[in-house]
Amino acid sequence: MAKKVLSIVSTLARSALTGVLQGIMEGYDPANYESTVATLSPSPSDNALQEFRSMGIQVEEMNLSRAASFLVGAGRLRDMVQALEIDLVHCHGFRADILVSKARLQVPTVATIHSDNLTNYQLLYGRVSGKWMARREFAALREFDRVIAVSDTVAAAVRSQGLQCEVIENGVDMNRYRPPSGASEKAILRERLRLSHEQLVVLHAGRLTNLKRPVEVIAGFLTSRVSRDAVLLVAGEGPLRQQCEKAAAGARNVLFLGKRQDLPDLLRASDVLISNSCTEGMPLSLLEGCACGMRVIASDISPHRRIRDLFAQQVFLYAGHEPHAVAAALDEHATTEIAPALQPPRESLEAISASRMSRTYQSLYDTLCARNS
Repeated sequence: MAKKVLSIVSTLARSALTGVLQGIMEGYDPANYESTVATLSPSPSDNALQEFRSMGIQVEEMNLSRAASFLVGAGRLRDMVQALEIDLVHCHGFRADILVSKARLQVPTVATIHSDNLTNYQLLYGRVSGKWMARREFAALREFDRVIAVSDTVAAAVRSQGLQCEVIENGVDMNRYRPPSGASEKAILRERLRLSHEQLVVLHAGRLTNLKRPVEVIAGFLTSRVSRDAVLLVAGEGPLRQQCEKAAAGARNVLFLGKRQDLPDLLRASDVLISNSCTEGMPLSLLEGCACGMRVIASDISPHRRIRDLFAQQVFLYAGHEPHAVAAALDEHATTEIAPALQPPRESLEAISASRMSRTYQSLYDTLCARNS
């Protein structure tokens, strides 16, 4: 009989975390594992609920406020685990980790850590609140049977807090993220997206937050020589949207696309993917770009180095995050001559595949469920 896995997240908002969760569940062997998702908060308008349900995944919406999550959430979660006869619980994110640590469930528990929380939380929520949140989560993680990091960088941050941790790197869907079949497919995509067939297309994909340093990307692009014959696409939303628009100053070759659901097409239609992040876990956007055969220009941080090691012919790193560093990197590595997509090495694609990621998690579940039987 298939074991029942309950995955807990705050919401199924369209995000990198939701993409990772979907990749894990799509790869489940149905003879061995059955999926259920519990969302803690009310769903935002831009959510992936229908996609999960169309996969046959049961989604339980708890609709808890933040206060209710900590006051009554543990009891409701225990009742859910018992009623659904759950065999293993897998958490993603701060609130899920805290809630499960309080619930003291009688089934194996796994937590996946998607970022260097001590660094990220301070950048996102301020130094005092960020430090408190990270320390609170690290304390909660001590109650889990296994703690998983999405990269060696994240694992080092977790281990620095005296916690045991192992690494299962993020993966992407190779059916959705692949190089264009040829120049004709790329031309069709550009026509559909209303992009020039002659210009170099540089893509920045991700939330517009201070973690990603998008303002500097725009400023650097506009001062680069490449920008004379190129367009920069900014795909994503976030609190820095207005600052990004101010940096663009109405430039006709900087296009703000907002949050997109057609990222595979955008990647295949573009020539260069740029990331100026100051911190990452294991960035899906770069993995997706590499899988699509793109040239990637990225800031020199540890997770980007890992991706460069896998895709040495595609990934170019630069030091610093300021506009002049971005401009210099573009001028050095982004030729304005339109080049065909590259064909990534098969072994590198396997290393970043969602199927590999899912198989590794299922192997972990096998171990924990066998120990608990």
